[in-house]
Amino acid sequence: RSIGSSLQISLLEHSFHFGYIGTFGPFRIEEPAMRTKVFDPQVAQHQAMALFWQKGYAQTSMEELLQTLGISRSSFYNAFKDKRSLYARVLADFAQLSQLAATTLQNDKPIKVALMDFFDLSFIKHGTSTSHGCLLVNTVLEQRAHDDELARQASLSLNKVEQAMQQAIEKAITRGELSAESDSAQLASLLMTIIKGLRVTGKEGKSPEQLRQLFEASLSLLDV
Repeated sequence: RSIGSSLQISLLEHSFHFGYIGTFGPFRIEEPAMRTKVFDPQVAQHQAMALFWQKGYAQTSMEELLQTLGISRSSFYNAFKDKRSLYARVLADFAQLSQLAATTLQNDKPIKVALMDFFDLSFIKHGTSTSHGCLLVNTVLEQRAHDDELARQASLSLNKVEQAMQQAIEKAITRGELSAESDSAQLASLLMTIIKGLRVTGKEGKSPEQLRQLFEASLSLLDV
């Protein structure tokens, strides 16, 4: 692994350790024993993310946001402008770390090992919770009929991860791991569709371990 890659993964795991954000899935965020008197907008965004993740955009009220962030309405508007602007910033933060997680695919490991590493980082490690699904997928489903811009922002983030998968598959084809007849774009699309479906399945109550078994079984698609 290159120095740059190691640095990126270290940064990603540092973010995970403090419960800020996970790739495609939320992390259990423990409430501090007491609130600090200094308002940190970045910390507030992470707190808002946990609330949006749990309840969705529409079902999260301003009153709940103010209570969770521990700030006044005027402070909220000064820092974030409005609820929608805060949500857009939350999505941008999430997208950035999602791309960082996708760097696990940019190595010389066998493609199935790399994909399982990506899955484990996304679903299993660092106290991942699967009960709220994926913030990006949730946003697409919730906002498609209400806010095209937010839905498009989430979709673009998902597409970038799919592109990283496609590039990893193309390298595996070049190395001779996969058939030269393999369609990298189609395989990446299939795997992303499965991941999105597993996030919904996680909301229905399946454990991360059960989801892992399902994803591992789906990698047989690469053998065709």
